[in-house]
Amino acid sequence: MRFGHPTDKGTVLYQNGYEQMFYPTKFAWDRMDVVREKEQDEDGFGNTTIKYSRSVSRFRLEVADVPDYAISFFSKCGDMDTAIFEDSVGGNTIEMDNIEFEFKPQGIG
Repeated sequence: MRFGHPTDKGTVLYQNGYEQMFYPTKFAWDRMDVVREKEQDEDGFGNTTIKYSRSVSRFRLEVADVPDYAISFFSKCGDMDTAIFEDSVGGNTIEMDNIEFEFKPQGIG
């Protein structure tokens, strides 16, 4: 996974942009149902016109054994300009939007 900001604000250390990369070795992938919303009108002749439509495809990626220092980074990954899930072997990429991060403590230690 590749997260980045092409430019940052002001004269800070990363004013020319930066990328953070995370290489999960073991993960569970779950694709949820596609949510389709549409709003349409019908005129007196029975013709329909779609006024608004939106399709949302979501997936869940569960990664175990994330180091403690990375948890604070993942909590802000939805605020980054780019978030890309990338298959480094095949070269396929999926741009991720509307990221939500949740963590579950895995026990003592």
